[in-house]
Amino acid sequence: MKKWQNIDRLVPVSAVLALMILWELLCRLFRVESYILPSPTEIFAVFSEKSGLLMTHTAFTLYEAVSGLLLSCVFGILAALLMYRYRFFELAASPLVVISQTVPIIALAPLVMVWFGIGIGPKIGIVVLVCFFPVSLSALSGFKSTEPGMISLLKTMGASDGRIFLEVCLPSAAPQIFTGIRMAATYSVMGAVIGEWLGARAGLGIFMTRAISSHRADMLFASVFVVVFISLMLYGLTELLQRLILPWNRKKGIF
Repeated sequence: MKKWQNIDRLVPVSAVLALMILWELLCRLFRVESYILPSPTEIFAVFSEKSGLLMTHTAFTLYEAVSGLLLSCVFGILAALLMYRYRFFELAASPLVVISQTVPIIALAPLVMVWFGIGIGPKIGIVVLVCFFPVSLSALSGFKSTEPGMISLLKTMGASDGRIFLEVCLPSAAPQIFTGIRMAATYSVMGAVIGEWLGARAGLGIFMTRAISSHRADMLFASVFVVVFISLMLYGLTELLQRLILPWNRKKGIF
């Protein structure tokens, strides 16, 4: 069994390496200009050429993404709890939450910049807007999946609402809450980069816009690779956190 698990982990890594090798060979074979499609070696050269600059911009984007993700978890779980506890609140808030996701974030982001400026706060706010929906929706679904019989049993035993929530509702909803957090983790970096595209002093979004204006496709691809790496890292961390907090709910993941 362990042997097959190791093979399962090697397959995606091998596929990525094979794609990189094919990419490199095609760029060399057809002599593709770097401003059109840089080869992987040209892209990875950027990491040594612009290492200090990339680290600085990455630090800003990572701070915005993590801060927004944490805030969205707090607000999303609280909103889900209120919707689960109070039927009126669910009826009033659910349409607003859904409508907020039908409006493209790229259309809302400029308004946020106009209202609050180009500081780091608006970028975090955009990340919260992006991540709030998956967290709140998953948490609400988790709370609603609580076994009614367990709640009735504890009520007959005289348990308070707070104890019922902590001992039944929250453990039951926790796996679905973490599912929403993992989804939000992958969206968080995207939200931060979108905010930086529209106006910022630092961040990977600014690095991308400067690369485009300089016709440096290799720098653009390097920043995209960093965004992908950060997104996978945050996803993996949330999955690891779930395994540590919910050892009884361990499932095979990609990490």
